[in-house]
Amino acid sequence: MRYFLILTALFLTIASFSPVFADGGGEEADMDAVLLTKQAIAFLLSEQYSETDRAMYAMEKVKDALEDDEQEGVNLDALKKALTLLQEENNEEAKKILYEALINPSDRNSFVEPVEKKFKGTSQEYSFLAAAGISILLGGFILRRKNE
Repeated sequence: MRYFLILTALFLTIASFSPVFADGGGEEADMDAVLLTKQAIAFLLSEQYSETDRAMYAMEKVKDALEDDEQEGVNLDALKKALTLLQEENNEEAKKILYEALINPSDRNSFVEPVEKKFKGTSQEYSFLAAAGISILLGGFILRRKNE
C-alpha cells in the first residue's frame, strides 16, 4: 500500500505540471503571421503583465510575424509601424495598428474583452495550493489506513 501511495503522489505531482507543456513545448513552426499578430494583440489586451512586459511580449510576436514565411493576411507596413510603437511602449496605439494589420475583418472580430480572474495568483501560489490539496488527500489515506 505504501508503494501505491508513493506512486500516486508522484503521478499527481507530475500531472499538475501538464499545463506547462500545453503549448507543445514552444514549437512555433506551424504558426502563421496572422496567428502571431493575434497573439501580440492578446498580450496587449492582457492585464496579467505590466505595461513594459506587455510591450516586450507583443514585440516578440510581431518580430516573429515579420520573419514568418506565411505572411498572407497581414499588412507588413502596419506590422512594422506597430513594432516601432511597441519599442516606444505606446501600447494603445500599437494595439490599434495591429488590429488594422489584420486584413481579414473576421480576424479582427475574434477578440473578446478579457475576463477578470477571481484569484490572481502566481504560478508559485497555484503550485502551493496543488501541493496542499495533494497533502490533504494523502493524509486522509494514511489516517484511513491506520484506523483499519
